[in-house]
Amino acid sequence: MLLKRTYSYGRRKLGALWHKLFLCALVVPWLRIRGELSKPYSVHPAYRGAVVVEQKRLYKVALGRKSTIAIEYGNYVQASQRWPELHGILPDCQFHDEFLFSYLTMTRYQPIGLERAIVHASNLYQLMRTCRSPETQTIAMSDSEELGAGFEVISQLYDDATSRAVHEHVESFLNSGDYHVGFAHGDFHSRNIMVDDCGKPRLIDLDCIRLNGIQELDALYFVLEMEWSESGALWYRTIVDFLCGSVPCNPKSVLSGFGVENSFALGVTYLVDRIGQESRNFGFKYTREMLGPAIGEIQSVKRKSRGASQP
Repeated sequence: MLLKRTYSYGRRKLGALWHKLFLCALVVPWLRIRGELSKPYSVHPAYRGAVVVEQKRLYKVALGRKSTIAIEYGNYVQASQRWPELHGILPDCQFHDEFLFSYLTMTRYQPIGLERAIVHASNLYQLMRTCRSPETQTIAMSDSEELGAGFEVISQLYDDATSRAVHEHVESFLNSGDYHVGFAHGDFHSRNIMVDDCGKPRLIDLDCIRLNGIQELDALYFVLEMEWSESGALWYRTIVDFLCGSVPCNPKSVLSGFGVENSFALGVTYLVDRIGQESRNFGFKYTREMLGPAIGEIQSVKRKSRGASQP
């Protein structure tokens, strides 16, 4: 075990060093030769890549086969073509595929504080809610790769009875039709809301977009991440408050402001969806310890339901 950890640590360090050399020796000089990059600039690590930031623009550079920048650009093109009204809130992206590397360029927008983000989030969400898929009123679990991947993780961590309880709540929510299908950002939180030079909000980081997504999940995503911004509580802990109905006033009022009412089935569906998205898209590994409180609440509701049905 120690040898395996040492090997993994050394491999990560060598990979980080290689990426740094690749950026300094090839990527940055290439961007400067093309006249796209000017001083001053800074370089920041990102998932399977790096972000090069200058005064007016930023460059997302792929540094591995699992980089999501091509996915992000594809999502941008499909979403903006399908719903032209999104042009005003999405970043202006351009994708470049060079011989040895690829990168995504966009205008550099300005970050804002949480309070301003909450105000902008409400307006953004209402616009996003107009971007519907009229041909799709409901979806099945088999239609969602994220839900499927999330349920697979839970099935591997828990017994059949627990997995069935989770599955039943998700199926109940999907069959109810008490949601809307259409454009969903998939990573909707305050840090992904910025403003342009005119003070208009822009929604960045598009690698998790769904064209036929459950839009209410975005609203719950925002309030869970809002709690993280304020208290540092991770989403898989905060979701327990939503499952047991003890939601603090502020997150509950923000969720209601989006026009979304919290329900147990919505919370369980969100739980499965986010586990699936982060394990599928980013290779994140969830454990029983992380998910225990939320799964425990689902098991508790199942026991209460079983008890109520008995004579």
